[in-house]
Amino acid sequence: MNRNSRTGSRLFFIEFLIVLFFFLIISTVCLRLFVKSHTITQHSEALSHAQAIAASVASVIEQGAITPTEAASFFPDASVTSDGFFITYDHDFLPCSAEHASYALTVVMEQEDHTLRAEIQMEDRKHELIYQLPVSFHLALTRKEALQ
Repeated sequence: MNRNSRTGSRLFFIEFLIVLFFFLIISTVCLRLFVKSHTITQHSEALSHAQAIAASVASVIEQGAITPTEAASFFPDASVTSDGFFITYDHDFLPCSAEHASYALTVVMEQEDHTLRAEIQMEDRKHELIYQLPVSFHLALTRKEALQ
């Protein structure tokens, strides 16, 4: 009788190890899936914020802000450059200083004849492009230009 209980406990121990190994493999796979889904969620949120911010910049330019200084005046945290402006954002997409920035919005504007072109880009801290929006607007002729 003593012998049967040893054999039974050994079989139980081996079965327990197999089940434990199976759960370890399944938990590893599930953990990888959760990490991947978290990464996808973060990227989707960043893309959504980047699209909204780029659309608001494009709207400001469309409404008649034809110089970088005029366009940047609608965004209090913007820093004007020679050909555009930029704004840095933290991980929650709130404007912040450059040393704490997780994202950067760059707007490059150029005017050629009666066309205003702007390139709006959002990048992360690794300088990987998240979203890019090229916009082009026709500038109306002044009365003097129309009569010439």
